[in-house]
Amino acid sequence: MSPLQILRKCSDLNVQINIDGGGVVLRAKYEQLTESLITTVAEYKAQLLKELGELADLANDEWPEILGNPHDLKVYCEMSQITKMREKGEVPHHYTATTICMSCGPVPIWEGCEPKVVGCPWCLNSAAGRPLPRVIVDQS
Repeated sequence: MSPLQILRKCSDLNVQINIDGGGVVLRAKYEQLTESLITTVAEYKAQLLKELGELADLANDEWPEILGNPHDLKVYCEMSQITKMREKGEVPHHYTATTICMSCGPVPIWEGCEPKVVGCPWCLNSAAGRPLPRVIVDQS
């Protein structure tokens, strides 16, 4: 199980997760703390602490507020995962449409994005010399 999956599960159960020294503390109403969740957190503690540490570094001063809200933490973690995927040139699963970026050319994007844009999330890859996914556009 990935740290993101654990954080999603905590969010779905409205369980707050905190870091205390080298440990993980779960805060919730008794009925929300399932045996399965406690076992999973204990089993994946090292990966979870690593992921939370990376997220804390990215969030800086906003980290205590994000960590204190299970829903916000889940969203922040998902956004971080999408960013990591894009940085590797991997297309996030919800990028099911195509746009023509003035800088990058045709690239995958989320549904509902304009067909032509001045800039896109892939522009960050282009500027940093990271890979861009290629999309073949039917010109007929």
